[in-house]
Amino acid sequence: MKKWGRKEGLSFRHEEHNSVILRCNALFDEIIKKYRNEKVLIISHDAFIKKILKELVPDLNEKTLQNTPLTSLILLENT
Repeated sequence: MKKWGRKEGLSFRHEEHNSVILRCNALFDEIIKKYRNEKVLIISHDAFIKKILKELVPDLNEKTLQNTPLTSLILLENT
């Protein structure tokens, strides 16, 4: 709080799921535009990866995921 100042509605508990997904979609859109057909390395924590996997595979039970390394995510055009 001291470093960034007090902001109304700021929560230190966690970011809402929908907010994470919106941020992720914006990131992926930017990466696709800038680096189409190139290899891109993204480093993240497992909570973020679990949320993205859950969004991509709705039937996935993310609580059963212990360690969630994701080595490849391939964009398929027009799917």
